[in-house]
Amino acid sequence: MSAAFLNEKNKQIWLIILYTCIIFFVLYIPFNTKGTYHFKEIPGFPKYDDLSSAFLEKQLHLQQKVDPETLQADDPRDPTNPSRYMFDRIIWNGKYYFQHEPLPAFLHMGWTAITGLPFRTGVMVILSISGVLIILGLLMIHLRQLYFQSTPGWIFWGVWISFSLCSVQLHMASMPFVYNEAVGLGSLFSLLGIFFALIAFADKDGQKIRMALSGTFFGSAVCCRASLIFYPVTLLVYLAVERLFKEREYKDIVNIFLPFLVCFGLFVLALLTYNFMRFSNPLDFGRSQLIFPSLEDYQYAILNKNIFRLQHVPLQLYLYLFSPPDIINGFPYLVIPNETRFRIGDVLVVSQRVRSIFILVPILVALFPAPFLMKYYRNGKFYFWMTYFITASAAIFCFLTFFHYATIRYIYDFLPTLFLILFGSFSALWKKIMGDEHNEKIVKFLFIGLVSITVLNGLLAGYLKYRS
Repeated sequence: MSAAFLNEKNKQIWLIILYTCIIFFVLYIPFNTKGTYHFKEIPGFPKYDDLSSAFLEKQLHLQQKVDPETLQADDPRDPTNPSRYMFDRIIWNGKYYFQHEPLPAFLHMGWTAITGLPFRTGVMVILSISGVLIILGLLMIHLRQLYFQSTPGWIFWGVWISFSLCSVQLHMASMPFVYNEAVGLGSLFSLLGIFFALIAFADKDGQKIRMALSGTFFGSAVCCRASLIFYPVTLLVYLAVERLFKEREYKDIVNIFLPFLVCFGLFVLALLTYNFMRFSNPLDFGRSQLIFPSLEDYQYAILNKNIFRLQHVPLQLYLYLFSPPDIINGFPYLVIPNETRFRIGDVLVVSQRVRSIFILVPILVALFPAPFLMKYYRNGKFYFWMTYFITASAAIFCFLTFFHYATIRYIYDFLPTLFLILFGSFSALWKKIMGDEHNEKIVKFLFIGLVSITVLNGLLAGYLKYRS
């Protein structure tokens, strides 16, 4: 590897950190705080400080008491009960429980124990998505270093900046809610898991430690958001198949996978134990006992047990892939509504700020040729990582289509890996046309256009959210 490339790599790392710090203060904090630079909790919504306070009292249920009138109702989960209730919590055996996975609460506990101050949800949201931005940049640097050093720097920066300013990233930044905190931290830990797995197989030195770290971060991700389990599971399947094809000795395979499996397994076991201690069932996450603020959602999801249903898939595919924005008579003319309810027969899907991902993040249209461009790289490991990113992203997306809710934050579960695929796709395309000046000009023109549209679309969406 040339010294010039190493110098460029170091420069890129420092520029990534500098740019992230700038955008953190110039955009992410103002969007999160409505320009006040003062973080506040949203009244009525759950927050991880509630769960950390419960843990500090050595209990799993929340400290907030259920209204006695609510407990006397025929169904305490019914939002039409006249008594006061706390929505988006789980009510079980006369107590409130937190609905999200618990790991972020331990970070809140540590902060509170050290400082005596609460850890604001908005702070954790923008710290986590800024971390995602940095780790995504580091992953792209390492992929370029390992597999496509001929890729020009403008492709790297264009893809990375598009992610930093796309509408989904800025939506995450502008919403200081517990839901975004769980998604943001889960995505950060998932990318760290991928990062350490990538460098573990790029260099055998310290491979066991790196695989242990990868398993630890993947386990942390699952303990923030259970749906992210498809990242480590898919990776394990791919690695097992890849190692078996190479006819490695059984002992060698065990030595590689054991540190990963032990660390990852401990986190999964802890999560299952947490569920068992709350609901006497390790696989019960309490969603069937959730309090919805909407009567229609309560009847559909809770009474009729339709939270997770195969019949949701066609509507969800339409929403996430094909649905257009709404047209209004005035600026900005095309908008994504806060909530839209789609009911066909007995099937209900609720969309919260979701339209086609190719409208939300226009540069993603460049994903379509990705599978056909891989052949231009003969490196087997490049195939391995790109097909892993594609399969893991597809698995998470397919899983999410079974739910009766579609929200823009769910896209963040797999958006970073889509951008890794995008980077690989553009790199493969450039390798194919390199030296052909006419095609190079066309690709540059299309690339700059897609990046510009994505950034402008994101800034407009972020600004409208900021003003709302």
